[in-house]
Amino acid sequence: MIFKGRFLTIPNMLTLLRLALLPFILFLIDHDLQGNLKAIFILLLIQGLTDALDGFLARRLNQVTTWGKILDPVADKLTFDLIMIALVKYGFPMIVATLFIVRDFLIAALAFFVILKYDTIPKPNVLGKFNTFLIVFFILVFLIAPVEAYKLFYVPVLAALVMSGIIYFDRWRKFVKEQNGKEGE
Repeated sequence: MIFKGRFLTIPNMLTLLRLALLPFILFLIDHDLQGNLKAIFILLLIQGLTDALDGFLARRLNQVTTWGKILDPVADKLTFDLIMIALVKYGFPMIVATLFIVRDFLIAALAFFVILKYDTIPKPNVLGKFNTFLIVFFILVFLIAPVEAYKLFYVPVLAALVMSGIIYFDRWRKFVKEQNGKEGE
């Protein structure tokens, strides 16, 4: 079964810290976005640093676990999806939030299918990582840039969302086709 191995590792604790910070970020956004901007920015910075650090430490300390491979992307998806939902009431583009959340849901559903059926964890692709960077940048521009400046990034963000989704689905389609071919042997 895929859910085996160590759970209490330094990288996994950093990922859990990211999840623990999320309710505070959402509370600050919901109650006074402009008044809490500095605190929100600091918490997002901590989240970003711990996200980068958990992967680095997992490899460096030889603490790569199946739990971490699942927990890290779940933390990313929850963080970005919920923050975008919270920001919509302040004018964050609904189309970006909706596409991102639908894409995340479909990717998570396919990953869950692959994990259950083939007992393996799909790996993220480079465009997916770039897409994460781009959406973080887009959120930060939305939060701190002059009004409407974030609209300059609509097209690149939407293009990255669509392209990374297509690449993920194509990769998984090929993987499933390959696995089904092996089962027939």
